[in-house]
Amino acid sequence: MLIDLRSLISHQVKPFNSVGELTISGPDMLLDANAVLNIGMALHELIMNRVQYADMHRSSVSVTWAVHDDGPESEGTFCLTWEETAIRTADLLSQGNGLDLLS
Repeated sequence: MLIDLRSLISHQVKPFNSVGELTISGPDMLLDANAVLNIGMALHELIMNRVQYADMHRSSVSVTWAVHDDGPESEGTFCLTWEETAIRTADLLSQGNGLDLLS
């Protein structure tokens, strides 16, 4: 079974995107089950960070993707970009969430 990347992203963000602007852009792309699982998990983490740290009334998210041509012997490199504005705290590391061992 193959899943459209645009549909996966829309499905993942829908419960959490009641406020703020969301733009999704990239070429049509079908994903196999392994890619859906891995990209879905990454999107979930990004969404949870947005819920925890973003100013939901002023934030916007842009999700874009592309496949970059790496030459005739390669299938290309997949690149997904999540750009977000209006975080509440500029220095997330100062909050000590899970990084206390580094200090």
